[in-house]
Amino acid sequence: QLVILVPIASGISNDISEVVSPLDSAGTCPVALATKKNESDDCSFLGSDNSMDDNTWFVPGLEINQAKLPMILVDGPYNAPVETFFEYHANIVVAAGIGITPYIAALERVLSMCTRNIPVRTTQKTREELLPQRIYLIWVFRDISLLCLMQPALLRLRASARARDIVVPCIYVTGAVDVEHESTASDVFGRPMLQLSNGIRLSKGRPPMARMVSYMAGKHPSSRMGVFCCAPKKLAALVRSSVHDTNAAVAHQGTSMEMRSECFSM
Repeated sequence: QLVILVPIASGISNDISEVVSPLDSAGTCPVALATKKNESDDCSFLGSDNSMDDNTWFVPGLEINQAKLPMILVDGPYNAPVETFFEYHANIVVAAGIGITPYIAALERVLSMCTRNIPVRTTQKTREELLPQRIYLIWVFRDISLLCLMQPALLRLRASARARDIVVPCIYVTGAVDVEHESTASDVFGRPMLQLSNGIRLSKGRPPMARMVSYMAGKHPSSRMGVFCCAPKKLAALVRSSVHDTNAAVAHQGTSMEMRSECFSM
C-alpha cells in the first residue's frame, strides 16, 4: 500500500489560495526524497529526531531522486434524465414493467404542484419549475400484479380535477387479466379496453407506438416536448425511431421532441 505524506511548510498562511503545489509543470516532484533512517527499519523514513524537513517531499519506500504522483481519473457525475421533466411544455412517458419506477416520484411531484396551484408552462424563457401542459403516461406490462406499483398514484391522480387535466394515463396490459373487471369501448387507437373494479382503465395488447407519438405531438403545436423512456432495448429503439419520424413530420408546426432514455436492465 502506497502512502503519500505532504509536509506543510512552517509559517504557511491560513489562506488556502497561497498554498503552492510541490509539482512542476511536468507533474513530477523536483525535490529530493528523504532517505530511510536505516535499512532494517522499512517504516521509518523520517530524520533521527522524527521531524520533517520543510523542503522535502516524502514518499516512503522509494530511494529515487524524483517521484511521479499517481494519475487519478474521475468519471461523472451523471444526471438522471427525469431531472429535466418539468422543463418541457408537454411530456410523453414510455415505461415497460418496472421501468415505471423512475417516473413515480415525478408524478407524485405533479400532484404536489397541482395542490399548490403551480401554473402550467407557457414559455421556455424561465428555468423555474412549472407544470407541463400535458403528461402522456404510456405504461405497458405483462403481469397485472405490477399495477400495484402505480395504483396509489393513479387513484390520487383521478381524485384531483387539475391533475386529471394534465396527466393522461395510457396503460396497456399484454398478459391475462385475472382480477375483477368489465369490458368497455375501445381506446382511440382501436385497442379493446377493460375497467377494473377500482375504476382504473386498461387497454389490451401492445401500444401502437408510432401512431401514439404522432397523435400526441400533433396536439401541441409550437411546443417543446420531452419523451422519457425506460424500457428494453427493442421498445426503446421503437420509441426513438417514432420520435425521429415525428419530429420531421411536425417541424412545420414548430414542435420539437427531445428523447431522454433511462438504462433498462432485464
